[in-house]
Amino acid sequence: MHTTAIDWDDLRYVLKVAQLGSIADAAQALKVNRTTVLRRIKRFEEQLDHQIFDRHGSGYALAPGAEELLSAAMAVEKTIDDLHRQILGKTVRLQGNLSVTTTDALFSAILAPQLRSFRDKHPGIRLELVVSSQRLSLTRRDADVAIRAGMEPPPHLECHRLCSLEFGIFGSPRYLRRHRDLELAAHHWLGVDSPILEAPPGRWITENIPPERIGLTADSFLALRTAAEDGLGLALLPIALVDRRTRLEQVFPGEPGIRNNLWLITHPDLARSARVHAFITHMLEHCGPA
Repeated sequence: MHTTAIDWDDLRYVLKVAQLGSIADAAQALKVNRTTVLRRIKRFEEQLDHQIFDRHGSGYALAPGAEELLSAAMAVEKTIDDLHRQILGKTVRLQGNLSVTTTDALFSAILAPQLRSFRDKHPGIRLELVVSSQRLSLTRRDADVAIRAGMEPPPHLECHRLCSLEFGIFGSPRYLRRHRDLELAAHHWLGVDSPILEAPPGRWITENIPPERIGLTADSFLALRTAAEDGLGLALLPIALVDRRTRLEQVFPGEPGIRNNLWLITHPDLARSARVHAFITHMLEHCGPA
């Protein structure tokens, strides 16, 4: 037998041909060309010093004596696949605490269903949710993962873009019955405080709404949504925060014409943690990017 080490990645090609009985069909299923499949099979046979297939007019069939060898090879493939899944944390029962910080609006509008499905997948992980508009320090381990809005993420941290946040202008039916015909800047408005004031929604309000028309400010979009529902004025809100259950109507279509990005952020040292890696993977699969 040759002393060349076996490349077990070639096994995928051998098994696909054995399953389909055709080089062309195997190439199509594996999304490679026929030459690649033929080369992989040839190399695998040379490494084993054993013929795997008989070539004939109707296709490829297992050569005499190859069934037992292929059965053993399939067992090896299963072992490799199981190990691969374990390395990726897909079959390992992860345990421990995971601290996630975000705002009340992002939790309500986007994240709650994703956190529920993550818990379903990893019941051994207890999520510690820190709801705050202030930016906690990941370097000081105030949280393991932060989910925040912003156009550009911090350069010294590991950041993944989840999705884009669109914004609209909303008011309650009660308020709009009395004020619908007003120009945009003549309405009663609900404003924002820091840290939202430095973000695109805050800059838009500063540039477009006279300060004397702002009767209430808040550092929470969820609080602004509640105030708008109670008829205090118009509010600039993430569209994802307004659904059929919300007593609000969107006005001034096309305004404000801004968007923000939603980022999943962690410290580079924490990204190697199995719990953090599993959480990042889950959120990217279920929440974006868009």
